Amino acid sequence: MITLIAQIMSIIFMLTLMFIGIWGFILMIKMYNQLKYRNYILEKLSQNVYMLTSKIHENEGSITFTDNDNDNINEVVKNITNFKK
Repeated sequence: MITLIAQIMSIIFMLTLMFIGIWGFILMIKMYNQLKYRNYILEKLSQNVYMLTSKIHENEGSITFTDNDNDNINEVVKNITNFKK
């Protein structure tokens, strides 16, 4: 009788762990895909910022950004990175 109960409990435990493991794997795949997408967007953003700043330097000579401009740029980048969270 006790062995039957132990077998039933072990089967329930194994099924529960399988269920948790499968869903955990699916969630990790979705998180990985979102991370790849976020990195892709950030890479494109950094390329565009670089291209814009290089055009500014080419067209108007050597322009230096003030601290206020740097704060604005950092705030925009922070908003974009927190957008998907």
